[in-house]
Amino acid sequence: MIRSLLELAARLKLWVVAEDVDQQSQQNFLAGAGCDLMQGFHFVRPMSGAAVPDRLAAHSHNRALETVDA
Repeated sequence: MIRSLLELAARLKLWVVAEDVDQQSQQNFLAGAGCDLMQGFHFVRPMSGAAVPDRLAAHSHNRALETVDA
């Protein structure tokens, strides 16, 4: 079912963001199925708003940390 949804989104030229990715196996599956972006505890644990700028600065070279308009 997930693969079908990702294939449909790709045909419609839509970007897909998977939420609640908590394990490497989930990331591997979603990446292999064509998911565009992912977020969840697997990538970073919750943090205070004050800690965000330092986190972004430390990982500015990492393409996985992208900003998007809300």
